[in-house]
Amino acid sequence: VDRDLLFQILMVENISKSKQSQLDEINTKLDPKNQRVDRLKFSKKQNNTIITQIDVDTYSSNNTDNTQNNTSSQNDMFKFTIQGKNGLIFFAITTYPIKWGNCTLGAKLIVKRGTLFNKNIFILSKFDNSIFLGGINRIWNENRDIKFKEYLTQKLNRDRSTSSLQSSKKRKAPL
Repeated sequence: VDRDLLFQILMVENISKSKQSQLDEINTKLDPKNQRVDRLKFSKKQNNTIITQIDVDTYSSNNTDNTQNNTSSQNDMFKFTIQGKNGLIFFAITTYPIKWGNCTLGAKLIVKRGTLFNKNIFILSKFDNSIFLGGINRIWNENRDIKFKEYLTQKLNRDRSTSSLQSSKKRKAPL
């Protein structure tokens, strides 16, 4: 990019997690009774132990799992759907941890000069490639979880239907 460009954020997607796990998280957030709790029987490990009690004092001081969970969310990559002032829509992908991944829709983003632009996608690979300005579009953010749930459901259904179409087009060996 040869100059600084201003964009408005239309959509933020976490591309580090599967669509199904994101959908499960949203369903749990919207209705805690929908939480999937029986994940142990689908695990590949044979000897699973179920934790029924945790001593909070010893768990927080001796276990480093809390810090590992926080760093895994920092390593998430995001895909942004962004719109320029002329109405053209582009995509941007982060390749480094960002603190504003859960930003509001309608926020402003400046893509700085020198950012890699490849196949109509801005590659935000450095901390100084972009500046997050903030902002909000209240209408877009109303019932955001419900809208994102519908979006993910439609994407999953589309992916499943295209995968079933592709598998039916395979040539079969003669008997």
